[in-house]
Amino acid sequence: MQTDLQTFADQLSADLACIRTAALDFAEQIEGSRGTARLASFNQVAYFNEASKAAYGHLVGKFKEERGRYGVCPEIDDHDIRMAFKDRAKVRNNAGLKELDIKAAVDDALAGLDQLLPESEVESVINSQLAGRVFNVLGLARMEVVEKAGKTLLKYSAITDSISKKWSGKNNYCYHTTDRIRDQIAVLHELVSAFNLERDEAYSTLVPQWTEINGYGKDLSRSPYVVEVLGLELKLRVSSFEWHLPQEFATFMSEFISLHHGR
Repeated sequence: MQTDLQTFADQLSADLACIRTAALDFAEQIEGSRGTARLASFNQVAYFNEASKAAYGHLVGKFKEERGRYGVCPEIDDHDIRMAFKDRAKVRNNAGLKELDIKAAVDDALAGLDQLLPESEVESVINSQLAGRVFNVLGLARMEVVEKAGKTLLKYSAITDSISKKWSGKNNYCYHTTDRIRDQIAVLHELVSAFNLERDEAYSTLVPQWTEINGYGKDLSRSPYVVEVLGLELKLRVSSFEWHLPQEFATFMSEFISLHHGR
């Protein structure tokens, strides 16, 4: 049975073939309409080459989407496949445009992508990449994990904006700190999705908007500001912010990283 990915590739080939026909026909009409002066020109070769470049981008996007798991797409280095497709599909004149085997070029690119990341290796690759992102973005190599009130606490230093402090008397996180929180939320969102799928849990996967995240670190006082994000507790103080992870999630995160990141 033909896969959805192959069906997509076939449709892409058919679309490129239609573009080729339309480009050649239009160029012929322009050529035939010339009188004593040249009023217009159309470069059918450049037009098709631009379309083939876009087609490859759509093919890679569909491939990564099909290979995705729990909303996470794998990262792939497709440079060699992209260059091979570019060389094969790029035409330099009308003769090359007419003779190009479009379907073979698209199918070869798809076969190369499939060889680069076979279906059987997807789960392992995505888990490994996700475990690496969690480990690095949360800075776990330098983290002293603390257990408090039945939760695992991850604590980070925060930098406040000296300008807002000077002129308005308010403690606002600088954009470096806010960006760090945003990056951590992004990677925790991926991990929560994996956690829900594997453990049949229902933690929230709603990601706050940038303006909401930016507001977390505004006008902080001595009392901590506490918000719930992704089913986890984020506590913001003037000089630090902390993630308070439920034990079941903290255990999953530790096991996930140990299994897929070798830590």
